[in-house]
Amino acid sequence: MIIFVQGWEKGAQDPCACHETQTDITNTWNEQPQVAETARKGRGQVGFLHSSTIGRHDFLGCCASISLEESLPPQDVATRWRSEWGLSDGMRKQQDAVLIYDVRFSGGGGSAKAKSFQENKFTLVDWQVNNQGSAQLFGLSHASQILEGSTYPTSNLVMYLMYNNMGAMQPDAPIRQHWNGELIALADIHPAILEARASLLDDMDFRWRSGIDSERERFYLICTLMDPRLKAMSFWGVDDDLRARALQCLTTEYDANWAPAAAPTRAPQAPPSADAFTHYDIGSFSGFMQHVQHIQPVASAPVASASAPELAHEVTAYMAADVEPMTTEVLYWWSKVGRNKYPHLAKLARQYLGCPASSAAAERVFSLAGRVFGDHNQNLTPQNLEERMWAKCNRNKLDCMNYN
Repeated sequence: MIIFVQGWEKGAQDPCACHETQTDITNTWNEQPQVAETARKGRGQVGFLHSSTIGRHDFLGCCASISLEESLPPQDVATRWRSEWGLSDGMRKQQDAVLIYDVRFSGGGGSAKAKSFQENKFTLVDWQVNNQGSAQLFGLSHASQILEGSTYPTSNLVMYLMYNNMGAMQPDAPIRQHWNGELIALADIHPAILEARASLLDDMDFRWRSGIDSERERFYLICTLMDPRLKAMSFWGVDDDLRARALQCLTTEYDANWAPAAAPTRAPQAPPSADAFTHYDIGSFSGFMQHVQHIQPVASAPVASASAPELAHEVTAYMAADVEPMTTEVLYWWSKVGRNKYPHLAKLARQYLGCPASSAAAERVFSLAGRVFGDHNQNLTPQNLEERMWAKCNRNKLDCMNYN
């Protein structure tokens, strides 16, 4: 955890990207009337199933009768990130069981005990809005989950994740169904979903592109270039001007604070293209890449190798080197490979990559402290509490995170 502690102490303190994502959804997506109505009905159905012992038993029986996983759709909790998406996706997964329960138990003789469920039944439009909304928001849900990670750097992923999510919300973009990979054609997308995502896109575009603070953008640009997998910046929404500005930001920062001696600022050069991605793994960064593959631009042609005198400048040499495969562990690469090739640039990378993009890890530590220092452990000394917290927080961390 050393690299993250130092990142917090000395690095940039930016707003939590996950909080901002949730704010975008709350302030725009949820304001669309049909989307809000469908979400209200979903909460009513799921709330009944979670609160009624008989309803729960009958619903799980419906799941078993059609060989579905015997589980309830998760509830939407205002203080839990992604729970709104979790509810809609849970309804999608259990749609057949919900329909069977409706037929068997929510009408006729069972109407009294399932009144809350009956009053919130989905229409065909509700199912369309629910399922398409789940597919549209999957990218943002996936991105926020990635940015909550504490065993790998995250600020280097912010621009890639946010830009690609904006690409997936363009007016002419289809929606990829994350459960089977198929695309929903534009003509088949419900107007409510198109309206909701247009509002969400406007909010995200202002937050991450047109209205972003210049210093914050500079921070994210440098972090992106410090990822040897993403330094080509060959993803949706990035043009040559932004690549040149990113390289200029990195070069200026390096020359001013990290170079061993005064080094001339080099003219911006287009970085090499990224390697093609083929592996699909839901819940991982590579899985997100596969999810947005349909909106990726054609990568720029690699630039010529730098001449011998220019290679003395570590930024120039680093940018001229080949892009690393997407399977590369970024911290491990900088500790074992990058540190040997670019010793001064590696110090810059360590500082910038040590700044987490989300406060999720810190909030988890606060929650863990509440569980460790409970009613049965009130006599713990500060030292013992600190040692227990350290052991619990680091028991599954990678060794590469502690490099010096």
